[in-house]
Amino acid sequence: MSYFVDFNVSIVKLAFGLMTLGVFITSIFVIIFEKYLPRFLIDTYKYGKFAVKNPSKFIIVVPKSWFRHFYIVGTICTGMTMVIMINGCLFGRKPPALLLSFLDVVDSKKRIPSGSAVGSVVGISLLFVHCIARLWETHFISVFSQSNINIVHYVCGIVHYIGSAVAILAEAPGFSHGAECSFSWNELTFAECCVVFIFGLASFEQLKCSIILASLRKNKTGAVRTYKHSIPTGRLFEVLSSPHLVAEIIMYMALTYILRSNQTWWFIFTWVLTNQCAVAWMNHKWYQNNFPGYPKVRKALIPYVF
Repeated sequence: MSYFVDFNVSIVKLAFGLMTLGVFITSIFVIIFEKYLPRFLIDTYKYGKFAVKNPSKFIIVVPKSWFRHFYIVGTICTGMTMVIMINGCLFGRKPPALLLSFLDVVDSKKRIPSGSAVGSVVGISLLFVHCIARLWETHFISVFSQSNINIVHYVCGIVHYIGSAVAILAEAPGFSHGAECSFSWNELTFAECCVVFIFGLASFEQLKCSIILASLRKNKTGAVRTYKHSIPTGRLFEVLSSPHLVAEIIMYMALTYILRSNQTWWFIFTWVLTNQCAVAWMNHKWYQNNFPGYPKVRKALIPYVF
């Protein structure tokens, strides 16, 4: 670990940069050259309903329902980070030296505070709310299919929520050596308040999408009746194949505007954007390939356009 500290290497930036590059390159090759690729590579990339039957024996898989673990970890990490930041920024309590040493290792000893303290607190609070919402959704609304995800996807999901919390904390005012935190609600601009509202709308829409998807597998009493895939209808599903994924992108765009001065956060956003766009495109093509009467008006990412 001392190597990363001495040479000013951010483990968070490096990890998310490599994850983004890996998803981007692999998705391009899988989408365009799938029939020419080794089975192992395809099995590593595809999961759930996208996965091919009888995957390679070298692939370690876990139940898709383990997606729930992402939001358990996310809620714990963002909740703890939010409490630490509120203590430091609102109540002026200095962070423990051990915490600063940890941030030195994972996000560089020479990091500098970026943006406002209120922006950082609002950012981590919104991410915490998002994790809570997804935790509730995955435990009490969603009906997961009996398919699997491979261990690579599972690890990336866990890393994402830990890394996102660390990215916000590492560049928050008051969390680098010798830095002071000056907090004022007056620093929150009207534009940022509007962005928080947009975040809330996107979060609400994502929840409604989850309810629609779950209803396809439940009867009127709420009991699970099937695990088969069907064509969802209603709300933004009329114009998009995966409005819940588009809503996720919009939420992270809102977070990125609020945290726009945070250099580490841009690595998180690029990872999310790349991954969600790739999954949305695959989801769109999957519906088209598996349902001959799939509505042509529906698009992958932008209604009526693309």
